Amino acid sequence: MSRSTLFWLIWTVFLGLGVVGVVCSEAAKEIHTFDVKGDSVPRSVRPNSVELLRAEKIVEEVFGRDIAKAKSAPEKAALGQELLKAVREEQDMAVRFAGLQTARRLAIEAQDSKLGLEIVREIVKNFEPSEEISTTDWLAEADRLWESSQKAQGRERLSKQLEAVEYWLYSDIKTSLVAKKWEGRIRELQADLALITLHWKDALLRGEHLKYDIGQDSISGWCFPQEYIEWPVDLAAKTYDVALLYSSRGNAGGYLMAISLFAPTNPYRPLTTLSTELISTGGWKNYAEKSFGIIRVSRPGRYILRLHAIRRLQPDFEPCLVNVRAVFLR
Repeated sequence: MSRSTLFWLIWTVFLGLGVVGVVCSEAAKEIHTFDVKGDSVPRSVRPNSVELLRAEKIVEEVFGRDIAKAKSAPEKAALGQELLKAVREEQDMAVRFAGLQTARRLAIEAQDSKLGLEIVREIVKNFEPSEEISTTDWLAEADRLWESSQKAQGRERLSKQLEAVEYWLYSDIKTSLVAKKWEGRIRELQADLALITLHWKDALLRGEHLKYDIGQDSISGWCFPQEYIEWPVDLAAKTYDVALLYSSRGNAGGYLMAISLFAPTNPYRPLTTLSTELISTGGWKNYAEKSFGIIRVSRPGRYILRLHAIRRLQPDFEPCLVNVRAVFLR
């Protein structure tokens, strides 16, 4: 049974129980706008709070467990894409709106700007704006949000930028210079938040006990803290939010771990180092994402990224440190 069919079955059950009010809600009313070709394009009024609560319960019923299981950025992005595909076929506009908002949150958590932009365009295409203000005011608010986003980092930055793009699209100003400015901003957004994934199978293992574990889809056997893992990586001159996807058991996370960036010509003196404590994920098969912080790259080029242990933090610990699946740079 497809998820869209399941949406319809749950909706029918809600009707039978009397939880939902009348079918012809405000969210189902359509307002017609026109595209650049002059063709009529229907937009629906956004659902009110009661309709939205009912719709969110349906989305939670269908996707809630998968959302709870999605821990890493790729998992959240894949689920957001699946949800977007499902709600595009949804006839109940309140459920479609709730699904799009949930997919948008997943895209922001995954820091997937491409998916986020696709969802924002879908929202603008299908729904009227949340408030009625002039075209000039929409554009002014879009500019304000974009400027505000330049002072933020990571998910907060992407959230503000997507909101700014949404306001810009609702302004519907297509004059040459304004459109060119926003096209440039969107290109900047896509380039700025592109995800670099350093996979376990592409790592260089610096230690005889470390091993590529196909069954675990990760690097395992890290039981000697003097051993470490490296990846060669090409980076642009910008800031990166660095995170690790790992698993551990018991007190296996009781180490202060570090990610260091080296120039290939000098693998002994790091350009920068980020450190954090890795806590237990509850088992070797339970992977979680942990942010290490921000790395600033001043010159574009090839670098060496090293994951290594600094020192033990807990006296009572498992003999092995962590399993490593990936490092993310956003």
